[in-house]
This record gives sequence, structure tokens and C-alpha cells, in this order.
Amino acid sequence: MLSRFFKKLLATNVAGSRTVQSLENPIGVIAGNGNFPLVFAAEAKRSGRNIVAVAHRGETREAMADLVDYLEWIRDG
Repeated sequence: MLSRFFKKLLATNVAGSRTVQSLENPIGVIAGNGNFPLVFAAEAKRSGRNIVAVAHRGETREAMADLVDYLEWIRDG
């Protein structure tokens, strides 16, 4: 499943015309539940990092989408 995700990640547009490949100095987040993923993404964004994230449907808060440059929602199982 993750290899399919990464292939899609490299081929998908981000914020209109930007692609993940064009993001400078990205950091990746595998976001689960709780506040940590949101706090981490907010601080990384505040420090100027581009953020690419994988989030778990039903666990990760939808607010994560507002904090990252690219987000892929997945389901466990």
C-alpha cells in the first residue's frame, strides 16, 4: 500500500500547480490521533518547512489538512 502511495505522491499536484517533487526541504508525518500530529505540523510549518503527511481516516483530525502541503488519507486494515 505505501509503495502505491509514494508513486501517487510523486505524480500528484499540490496546491494547484506545485508537485511534491517541487517542495523544498519537505518533512514527512505519519499522523495518528491526538494533538501531537497537529502541533508537530503547525511548528514545522511555522519554521518554514514543507510538510507531506499520511493520515488515518477516523483517527487523525481533519484540521491536519489545513496544516500540510500534501495529505493522503488512508484506512487501516
